[in-house]
Amino acid sequence: MERALLPPTEALSRRFDLPQQPLPSRADISQAKQTESFHGVQVGDLGLLLASDKLVSEIFETLPQCELPNTPPWVHAMANQRGNIIPIFNLAMLLGLPRKKTNHSYYLVIGQNENAFGMLLDQLPEKVTLRPDNRLDNRPPIPAKLAPFIRRCFERDEKIWLEWEPLAFISSITANA
Repeated sequence: MERALLPPTEALSRRFDLPQQPLPSRADISQAKQTESFHGVQVGDLGLLLASDKLVSEIFETLPQCELPNTPPWVHAMANQRGNIIPIFNLAMLLGLPRKKTNHSYYLVIGQNENAFGMLLDQLPEKVTLRPDNRLDNRPPIPAKLAPFIRRCFERDEKIWLEWEPLAFISSITANA
């Protein structure tokens, strides 16, 4: 049997009982405010964090692309992303990190229009939520080309995560190539 909708004035005049749930403690609220969320991508054995609220990024399984002759080996290809021609980089090769052997690759495009670039990935990005106690005070070994573009370092579940500045990093790499 279908229930008839109440007129708004009648619905608002009725008593509404909230379900009995414990209210979060101040410590829970404080901890929730201090957590940060990122998109995490795995490049070799490094986890790179992308600020999910500050960067425009998009993942693709395929992109129309062509290789360029006479380019460094870490320049994977040039790709067509909805009419924009963007470079695709193999960051693992650029940084001298091993790639995982997978049957599938993904392309992460960061930025927009003429500032966009792509990264070759072995696995999909993941959501990474970090708390202040995940932050590392001492930097782990970081490839020299990447180190100037790392803001903070974290460890979670025995995995190192580096918060990096991808647009500044790529600008620097392409200017020096």
